[in-house]
Amino acid sequence: MAKVISPIAARVEVIGKPKESSYQPGQFYYPTLFIDLSKPEGSEEAKIWKSLSSQEISQIAKGDTVELVLAGRNKNGTDKHNIVVIHPAAVAMDLDPDSAVSAVPQSETASERQQDVQTLNQTYEQLATVKPAPSAPSEWSLSQIQEALKRPLPQTMLATRKQGDTILEYIPWHTVSRILDKYAPGWTWQITGIHTTSSSEASAAENRLFLTGRLTIPTSEGNLYREATGTELLTCSGYGDPSSNAESMAFRRCAAKFGLGLYLYEKD
Repeated sequence: MAKVISPIAARVEVIGKPKESSYQPGQFYYPTLFIDLSKPEGSEEAKIWKSLSSQEISQIAKGDTVELVLAGRNKNGTDKHNIVVIHPAAVAMDLDPDSAVSAVPQSETASERQQDVQTLNQTYEQLATVKPAPSAPSEWSLSQIQEALKRPLPQTMLATRKQGDTILEYIPWHTVSRILDKYAPGWTWQITGIHTTSSSEASAAENRLFLTGRLTIPTSEGNLYREATGTELLTCSGYGDPSSNAESMAFRRCAAKFGLGLYLYEKD
């Protein structure tokens, strides 16, 4: 029986400035330090250094608790891991990543790396002003709300559906509602238009309902909104009905325009 290797629970400790690959010009990698939470805090054996691609680094932030799931070996013989965020860190505001850190050479000794970690952490502490979720409408600016909403979500908060031969991940509408309650209190939802196609425009089996909705979020700059459409076949035989399914799609798309789950659309 094959041995099952458990994921490594770790904390994102340092994210360095990108370095251009010497093998693939135009491809950048970020030196990143993870701390293995099962090892003694502060020990060298707890430190896991990785060079992450732009796509990988976009899924995490300093302070996140993640799982490193073994996914094979890299060409240089090191372990390759998939990174799953299991507990996002508090949202850091007013952080300029371009001025935050310098790249950490992979050939550094353990003592040099430890010194770099201390320097980088001090830099982040000076630049980042960490705030809890807003306690009232209009407390946060649009950029602060977007910074919170754009973070990748734990897999347990996602649902899946099959589209052709592809399995797609999405955020259920009720989960969107709970997330907005936390990071965009006072949000409102309005249906601004509904229409259907007629048999003169398409065959009866292809007639659709189209719904337009508006999501409004109160921010420190005022009430801001995004609009989106949703659609469903009038003859849909699956879960729900044409209007509720179209509304759910429009609602989720509006939230995505504020940043929520946008990475799922980009991945698709």
